[in-house]
Amino acid sequence: MRAGEEVVPIGNSVLDGSAMADAQVALAAAARLSGRDLTMLGGNAAVDLIGVLTTAVDMLSAARLAVLPTVQDSGVWALDGSQSAASWLARTDRSARAAAGSDFKVARALGEHLSLTRAAIADGLVPVAHARAIAKTCLRTEKLAGMLSCPDRGEGFILDHAHLGLDDFRKFLNSWAYRVDPDAADAAYVEAKDGFTFALATTLGGTVPSGCLDPVVGEGLLVMLRAEIGVPSKDDKRTTAQRMHDALGSVVNRVLGGGELGHHASVRPSVVVHVPYATLEAKVGTAGLAPVVLQESGQGISRALLDQMLCDCSITRVIFGPRGELLDVGRAQRTFTGPRRRALDAHDGGCRFPGCHRPPSQCVGHHRSGWANGALTDAKDEGILYCFFHHPYVHEQQISVERDAVGNWVHHDRHGNWIGTSRPRSLLPDFHAPDPWDLPAA
Repeated sequence: MRAGEEVVPIGNSVLDGSAMADAQVALAAAARLSGRDLTMLGGNAAVDLIGVLTTAVDMLSAARLAVLPTVQDSGVWALDGSQSAASWLARTDRSARAAAGSDFKVARALGEHLSLTRAAIADGLVPVAHARAIAKTCLRTEKLAGMLSCPDRGEGFILDHAHLGLDDFRKFLNSWAYRVDPDAADAAYVEAKDGFTFALATTLGGTVPSGCLDPVVGEGLLVMLRAEIGVPSKDDKRTTAQRMHDALGSVVNRVLGGGELGHHASVRPSVVVHVPYATLEAKVGTAGLAPVVLQESGQGISRALLDQMLCDCSITRVIFGPRGELLDVGRAQRTFTGPRRRALDAHDGGCRFPGCHRPPSQCVGHHRSGWANGALTDAKDEGILYCFFHHPYVHEQQISVERDAVGNWVHHDRHGNWIGTSRPRSLLPDFHAPDPWDLPAA
């Protein structure tokens, strides 16, 4: 209900007068507060206000949960045509049906099993989020529910740890539940196993992942991505989520490029794009050309992304006739492979974008003048290594790179402004130093 709206009783009943009066006072106070310009508060005052508002929201949420069982038991929720109490609440709150159903379960648990928790959130001592976690974890089995009444390790003991942050509190609850009923964890896993899914949906703006991963799979993915990210440099302005995304791209490129998958497939798994020849030859920004599309999803990609992929990929020429008939299939050729790639690795020694130190294993060969513009696969004059983060960045920002008189790579932005200069590994002072194993003993 918003400020100024009429209070509509549920069915033919009305709420207790004093309770409604208190609710109206709280609503009026909220209306006055939201109408004020709070942007002028100082930092300390803003912090204090956040603390008060957080406690107030939790206490009001506790009051809301307290009346939900009454609504459910009365049946008045059906008077407006709702099929269930959860449907009625979702419509009233403009919330998701699943969230509304969860609220009724938590409210019922607080009223029937968690009296201490109900009192604690009503007094503003425990956040509602913690109460939800208690209801979800501690009532999973009869043995867990029975332990709640234990004086030493029951509900009071659990609430003594409610000062923890939500993530740590959930870990504590899982530990408590495992100690009380080890079989509950197995039962919960079996129950949740069918819900472990992973899907990728193609949208106009990119590919959106969804699902819920097995804890071990999720942990493995997290460990892998963190290992790939390493220690970010001080000038890395990406968010953690952006680093995770780029790290996933690095792993995918390395796995697909390494030939580790599809040993029995007729064609090695790879990312395939269909590029009309006229589009390939055209300059950036030319209108009226057919788009570049990914083979699996049919999703179009930008020219900057195409140029990035062309730097180090296999190219297969496929010629179709005017009626779509297959006329000729050329031989695939890969750029910067074999001796050329080994020479490039030895020469550059890793990503050559100024300030980056990624090793060759996390880099791809980049054509300085652009493969689509006719650049040769020449490791000496055209090839330069960029990591999986800086390679797309160079294309997207249209960064140019030239060699100076002594062989360093000089980078400029699209406006000609100098970005930085990097030295290939072969020009570093200690690159040609003698092997310490070959030095005479002291």
